[in-house]
Amino acid sequence: MNCNVLQVYIAKDAEEHVTKKIKELCEEKSIRIVYVDTMKELGVMCGIDVNAAAAADIIGEKK
Repeated sequence: MNCNVLQVYIAKDAEEHVTKKIKELCEEKSIRIVYVDTMKELGVMCGIDVNAAAAADIIGEKK
């Protein structure tokens, strides 16, 4: 899949070792980070039944 990231969501309660590299890449590539209060809330926003530390809005082509 070839895609572009519009913005990244990171849960404030996610462990730093999980999100550190994601944050670094977002800064490097000038991608906006939206912080969400909890991993549970982010999971609900994603429509999944588990917690999520990070997620992204992407655009691109499906293969």
